Amino acid sequence: MTRKKKILILTADAGFGHRSAANAVASAILDSYGSSYECNIVNPVDDPRAPEIIRKPQADWDRTARTFPHSYRISYSISDSLLASMVVESVITQFMMRVFQDILKTYTPDVVISTYAIYNTALRSALKRNKLDIPFFLVITDLAHVHHMWFQLGPDKFFVPTEQTRQEAIRSHISPQRVLVSGLPIDPRFAQEKRDKTALRQSLGWNPKLSTVLAVGSKRVRDLFSNLKAVDKCGFPLQLVVVAGGNDELFEEVCTAKWNTPVFCYNYVCNLPEMLHAADLLITKAGGLITSEALACGLPIIFVEAIPGQETGNVRYVCEHSAGTMAKTPVKVQETLCKWLADDRKVLNQYSLNAIQIGKPEAAYQIAREVCRVTAEKPGSSLEIYMHEHELVSPSVWNG
Repeated sequence: MTRKKKILILTADAGFGHRSAANAVASAILDSYGSSYECNIVNPVDDPRAPEIIRKPQADWDRTARTFPHSYRISYSISDSLLASMVVESVITQFMMRVFQDILKTYTPDVVISTYAIYNTALRSALKRNKLDIPFFLVITDLAHVHHMWFQLGPDKFFVPTEQTRQEAIRSHISPQRVLVSGLPIDPRFAQEKRDKTALRQSLGWNPKLSTVLAVGSKRVRDLFSNLKAVDKCGFPLQLVVVAGGNDELFEEVCTAKWNTPVFCYNYVCNLPEMLHAADLLITKAGGLITSEALACGLPIIFVEAIPGQETGNVRYVCEHSAGTMAKTPVKVQETLCKWLADDRKVLNQYSLNAIQIGKPEAAYQIAREVCRVTAEKPGSSLEIYMHEHELVSPSVWNG
């Protein structure tokens, strides 16, 4: 019986995007090559040996980004330099080397994929120190103007979401041959959905004839309710669909408020790909994941919030391609919506075409194809071979 190839995907839980990208790549690999591959997703920061200086920023990411956005912007800006990123990578390498070595020994992968910026140097050092010839790929999870940390040396190949990010990588001295524009990997269901909007709306119980505004929130999106009330008063015939994303307070507000337009409210959903395909436009925060999902569905986006530094590049990219806009106040949201829906939705239709042009619903599958092409060319896990040849049975015998 042929041994399954092993894919190790390293991620983090600072926000939704990193783990969602990891899940998307794993799903695409298993969907396309399931009988031949095994995928394991691991967050090294969860290891109890990870120092507080690394674990605490992940645990506090939500609170810091929401409560102290200006402080977050300043710290992001300071760290976004070659010198600062080298210092951070050096600290992580020093404290996380043993963690990475033990993860490699536990999972004996044929290839390693990372969806988090800070693992590059530490993982490469662990591979090099133990003479392991295992391909290492990096998946970048923001669309443009990304943090310099992503471009630290280490990966054999960089999967980037846009041509703009590819140029950023090249300017950071990454060889062009190592950079592949794949798109940001999203749930394969986005690429698999083939029904038209009418059929989708009917299946969801929505009015198939009304313009449909989808608003996606979460605990990370502040004051979305006031923007929804502005939508309700725009004067155009439409229906409003709200996904609170686990924000119980928002869900309760929407469910108990009085509305002029038909409103459908959900707290947390598992069929967001279906909903996005069924909608005409999206109102949300500028996360890399939800932005990529909307573009993959050809949805123009009204951004009502963006984390300073990290998400402003996503806004700029979408706006530069006339596929969306930033509306910082309810009045601006209403003005934008009226402009887009006026004149038989002329502007909205053009923005939708623009979104389709830059959307990449097949990104996860493209990454899966490249990863599996590389692993198929290798005879077996170099780590398993190395361990067998040297009769290694315990992490204590590893170099370190």
